[in-house]
Amino acid sequence: MWRSPAGAIAVMVMVMLAGNPAGAGQASSAKAAVRQAEGDRFAAMSANDVAAVERMLGDDLVYTHSTAQVESKTEFLESMRGGTVKYISLEARDQVVRVYGQTAVITGGVTITSMNRGEHRRSVLRYTDVWVQRDGRWQMVSWQSTRLPETP
Repeated sequence: MWRSPAGAIAVMVMVMLAGNPAGAGQASSAKAAVRQAEGDRFAAMSANDVAAVERMLGDDLVYTHSTAQVESKTEFLESMRGGTVKYISLEARDQVVRVYGQTAVITGGVTITSMNRGEHRRSVLRYTDVWVQRDGRWQMVSWQSTRLPETP
């Protein structure tokens, strides 16, 4: 089987990217919707609105932190609910959204300020996440991030 969840995610993304992109009009509308969903998720996380975040995540979520810790949807939400992690701000940059039918892939950068187990953290990351349209709404099903070196 797979040696790591990241390997499985990479294969899944490659398979999706091999598909034909949606038509131009559909893609533009879907890109805007996915970009909005991502912005709403970041806002809900920084507001500690666990109920809103829960609605935006697929039940089959695989969330791979920049530390290589892998969490399910339940585990990710529990860390927010229990106060283990409190997101203070998420500032996105350089986002590129690509839509392939009912699937969208976002690549970009984000600076996350958080409290993690009582410790203040600032993480500058590159990330890829995957969204799937289900029952007329977009849900995030995968997140993979890499920490960037701090610049002086």
